Amino acid sequence: MQPTVAPLPHLFYLVICLFGILWGPASNAGVSQWTDVSIRQGHIYVPVSIGSAKGWALLDTGAEIFAINKRLIANDVDLKEGVAVNIAGVYGNEKRKVYNDVLVDLFGSTFEWSGLVDADLGDDLLLVVGESFFNQLVVQMDYPNQRIRIMTHDAVDLKKSENIRLRKKKYQQPQVLVTLGNNKKEWLLFDTGFNGGVMVTRRMATMRGWIDPNDQATHQGRGAVRSANMIGFTLPEVTFGPFTLENVLGSTPAKGAKLNLPGEQGQTGTKFKKKSFEGIVGYDVFKHFVITMDFKNQRMHVGLPTES
Repeated sequence: MQPTVAPLPHLFYLVICLFGILWGPASNAGVSQWTDVSIRQGHIYVPVSIGSAKGWALLDTGAEIFAINKRLIANDVDLKEGVAVNIAGVYGNEKRKVYNDVLVDLFGSTFEWSGLVDADLGDDLLLVVGESFFNQLVVQMDYPNQRIRIMTHDAVDLKKSENIRLRKKKYQQPQVLVTLGNNKKEWLLFDTGFNGGVMVTRRMATMRGWIDPNDQATHQGRGAVRSANMIGFTLPEVTFGPFTLENVLGSTPAKGAKLNLPGEQGQTGTKFKKKSFEGIVGYDVFKHFVITMDFKNQRMHVGLPTES
C-alpha cells in the first residue's frame, strides 16, 4: 500500500512542569535531536525513567489520561496516591487509583506529572503518555525511520506548510479531516495509540455500505479496559493530507458490541466525546509518513521521509 499525491467522562488536571529541554549540540535552537523509538504492533515506545526504574513510555494522542505501571516501579518510587477515578475506554469502564507529583525523565527532560492512573501495562511499559503532553510542544514523528523529535513553538511555524486540517480545542481530543472514499470527508480522532487503519461507528459503516447489517464478527478489538467483537472491511481509498492510500483496513463494532463511540446510541467515553466525530485513524495510515503536529495552534504537516 503506497501513498500517491492526490489529511472520559472524567478529565484529569495534569500538572506539567518542564524543567528544561536539553538540546543536543548539533540541534537548531529549540529543536531537539532525533530520538530513536521502538514501534511494536503499531505503537510508539520511547525510553523513560521514573526514579531508578527504566523502561518504555507509550505515546498515545488518543488518551485523555496518563497511565503508570505501579507494579513495575513500586520498589523504586514512593508514589503519592490521590483519589480513585472512573476510567472510560473504547471498550468499557473501570475504577482505578491515581498518583500525583511523579517525576518522569523523558526526551532528556524532567517532567512532574499528576493524575497518573494505575494500570497493568505489561512487563516493560512504565507509562502511557496522553494527549496533554502534545499540547506543550511541537512533535515530529518519522514513522518509516522510527524516530521522533520535539520542538518549541517559537522554533517552528506550520502556518504556511500545514497540509491537513487539524482541530484540537481545550478539553477536546485531536481530530483530523480525512477523506474515506467517494470524496466524503470525515473528522477522525488522530490516535497514535490505535494500531489499525481506520475504525468507525457501526452506523457509519452500515450507511456507507462498508458492511452488511448481518455480517458476523471477524476479530476482537482490545482496549485499555476491555475487548469487543469487531467486523473488518477494506476501504478502497483513504486520503490523508495530500496523499491517497489504497486498500486500507477498516473496522467497526459487531452487532451487540458496546463501544464508547459517539455514533453508538448512549455511549460516550475517552476516545470519543460530544459526538464531534465518528471514527479513529491510526498506525496503518501513519506508518508511511513523517507527521509534524502542533496541537496548541491546531496545525499539522504530513510528508514523506528522507534517509535517516
